[in-house]
Amino acid sequence: MITITALASSSKGNAYQITDGITSLLLEAGIPFKEIQRRLNYKTSNITAALISHSHKDHCKAVPDVMKAGIDS
Repeated sequence: MITITALASSSKGNAYQITDGITSLLLEAGIPFKEIQRRLNYKTSNITAALISHSHKDHCKAVPDVMKAGIDS
């Protein structure tokens, strides 16, 4: 079963975790990375990759930090 968890969804920032129980993806990274970590209970090492739809800040704000964390984007 695929689970989608909204970490943030607004004009201030968007971020979602999508998982099938084995592979976990980050869809959008529009909130600070520390907030993404907090909302994922600091289990960001489980994120295989990030998919960013476009370059508006409410979708890509944390991309540099996501990349620094070793998450492919």
